[in-house]
Amino acid sequence: MRLLRGALLGFAVSSAKRDLLLPDLPTVSEAGAESGLRGYESIRWFGLLTSSGVPRPIVSKLNAEIAQILRSSESYERFSAVGMTPRPIVPEEFDALIRNDVAVFSRIAREANIKAE
Repeated sequence: MRLLRGALLGFAVSSAKRDLLLPDLPTVSEAGAESGLRGYESIRWFGLLTSSGVPRPIVSKLNAEIAQILRSSESYERFSAVGMTPRPIVPEEFDALIRNDVAVFSRIAREANIKAE
């Protein structure tokens, strides 16, 4: 975004899909298709993690209950008030999201020679 006469002007959202709160704003992938940004996605996410020893039925039950809460109109209103859209997913999708982010940011750190201190 850039500042234009005292107002913010959005160029794109970094999610894979257009934001429900800003439906006219393209994604980075749409806006930057000609410059090699097709497929770009960078999102902020929050999730609940458990120990790997938690039985799968309990994980599934927690996921179903949390997803139901996040799909409620009250949750939608509260999240959208701060510019967020709840997107509940199943545990396997969350596992994949974490693994993908670890791979992407590990590659970025290696290529930029970033070391942990």
